[in-house]
Amino acid sequence: YSIYKTKGQRLWISAYSGMVMLNKPLNFTRTYGNSYGVSLDSYAKRLIDRNIDGIMCIGGKDQIVLFNSDTVPVNRNIPRTEITGIELFNRGRSKFISVLGIDTINIETKYSNILFTLTALDYWDPTENTFQFSLQRKGKPDIWNELGTKNYFYNPVRFRAGEYILKVRCANNDGIWSKEPRKLVILMAAPWWRSRLAIISYTVIFFMFIYLIFLFTTQQLRRLNRQYREREYISRKVELQKEELTVKNKNITDSINYAKRIQLALMPSEKLFKKFFHDSFILHLPKDIVSGDFYWVNEVDGRIYFAAVDCTGHGVPGAFMSIIGFELFRRITEIEKKRQPAEILKSLNLGFETIFRDIEDYVLRDGMDVAFCAIDPEFKFLEFAGAFNPLYLIRDNTITEIKGDRFSVGLNQLDIVTPSQPFNDHVVPLKEGDIIYIFTDGYADQFGGPDGKKYKYRRFRHLLLALHQLPMDRQVEFLRRSIMDWKGDLDQVDDILVMGIRISQNR
Repeated sequence: YSIYKTKGQRLWISAYSGMVMLNKPLNFTRTYGNSYGVSLDSYAKRLIDRNIDGIMCIGGKDQIVLFNSDTVPVNRNIPRTEITGIELFNRGRSKFISVLGIDTINIETKYSNILFTLTALDYWDPTENTFQFSLQRKGKPDIWNELGTKNYFYNPVRFRAGEYILKVRCANNDGIWSKEPRKLVILMAAPWWRSRLAIISYTVIFFMFIYLIFLFTTQQLRRLNRQYREREYISRKVELQKEELTVKNKNITDSINYAKRIQLALMPSEKLFKKFFHDSFILHLPKDIVSGDFYWVNEVDGRIYFAAVDCTGHGVPGAFMSIIGFELFRRITEIEKKRQPAEILKSLNLGFETIFRDIEDYVLRDGMDVAFCAIDPEFKFLEFAGAFNPLYLIRDNTITEIKGDRFSVGLNQLDIVTPSQPFNDHVVPLKEGDIIYIFTDGYADQFGGPDGKKYKYRRFRHLLLALHQLPMDRQVEFLRRSIMDWKGDLDQVDDILVMGIRISQNR
């Protein structure tokens, strides 16, 4: 509110916080309030003056402060600083250490917080005494931290093992600082696991560990050397056996390839099939070199017989079963003159019994799933009998399934097929444009797709219904591409056989 300069470069100021004196030579300020006997705390603007006797007059709203500005004393006492105590904290526990008259103390590093309490030995106005401290590792330069009038502080950093120097100093209420700081040497003791004895122990253990590793490594190298010699010997033996197996495998593969040529020679050609049914296709995808699935077609007395057969098993066993099937079908239709498909399947069943009955202690574990059809010379009706395998008929964009009987030919079921329980014969009238599909289970049982699941018959029926209006040569390519895309990188699980025939009066 007001300001007045007196001798000695003092400035007297009335302000909101009270009456303030600035002493430029001593570089300090002091605020005079109740502790100095000045109860006035509300001053007025431009109400300050001084008479010739040195009496200062500072006015407020309803009071006046009078004092001799020349006789206001200045505290020139140089204070001495003391550290009154140190309090250590660790996990909720505390410990007090008195350091009066002590220059060096030992503290363990386990204490996370340390409280230092200070005092200044000057009692002119103790509340205005100010403090500074420096806490550094030995050999580091001092960095002074201001505390103001606060006479305590916590350790500014977490202590590690070593020697630290704590220096504190204070100033009295008029800013006169102590000449020499109070020093305290703090020795932070390392925990037992970082002591000199512990370090020596670690060193001894380390070298013992290195020695043990050396011994272990040497033994391992010797053992590996023995194993290497043994493996080298075994490798030479395996290489010789591999060469022998390669030769044997080549001989077996050559034999199977030759068996494939024999099987293809016995199997009716697609050219013959096209001769009987101009608008038709055969999709035959063997899983192995030779196939357990085969198709058969023959014409006897103007009546056309054809079948899709799945021999249980695939590969060489299935191929041998197919050869037996070729001969039995020929004998039953040409020599025995059986005409109805149900009779032909029953004779086929009895033929298996005749072939294998002379083998001592043999249990027949192989057989056939068959879809067998016969068409009259004028293509007016079709007769069908099935051993598990069904027949699909598509007419007027509708697919009809004619199921086969629920037992296979062979497979120790010879006692099931009796005269009182024969295969069932189904007679289907035919119309121009009807499409007949017979097949084995390989297409529907193939795993694939995004989830690695079976194709299944429902999806197979939808596929046939979707493409049945296409020409037969395009149908077979579509079926081939569809199952290959479905299979993807998975292995083919079984032989695949699908036969399709479109009925026309000119065949």
